[in-house]
Amino acid sequence: MEINITLKILKQRLDRGLSAEIHVQGDSMHPILYEHDKIGLVKSDIYCVGDVLVFQYAQHEFLVHRLLLMRDCKYYCKGDNSFRLEEVESANIFGKVVSICRNGVSAPLPDVCDVFINHSLQVNHEFQRYRNNYAKTTDTEIYKRYYKKYIAGNALFIHTHIGGR
Repeated sequence: MEINITLKILKQRLDRGLSAEIHVQGDSMHPILYEHDKIGLVKSDIYCVGDVLVFQYAQHEFLVHRLLLMRDCKYYCKGDNSFRLEEVESANIFGKVVSICRNGVSAPLPDVCDVFINHSLQVNHEFQRYRNNYAKTTDTEIYKRYYKKYIAGNALFIHTHIGGR
């Protein structure tokens, strides 16, 4: 799989043990990451459930999503504000997020609890159960509780108020 030059430079930098910073695009990791946040990345030999990984998703792009499950040498990631679980090969992982800078204020990435991880996986199960139908998934009690507690309520992400949010 060929990658564009920006991704190639990012991967080479992280593979050499250097840190890197990139800007967030999109809302799939709300409320922990917002559009234009700058995130600090490092390569690791070991990734753990709960880590936010940066990985190659398609030929010319990458995603920043949370590791929810590891099975059979595969990593399964999902955005906190997303439904789909992506299967990721270890060779496609660039690194993990270790810091967030928003409006000039930096903070470490907070840890999440097992309850959150399990609830996020349940949202994916509902999404699969309803054959990738967003409207039906958002109408389930599981999703409504997840959204209210974690996305709208910021239950786990107290530092999302850094830099004015």
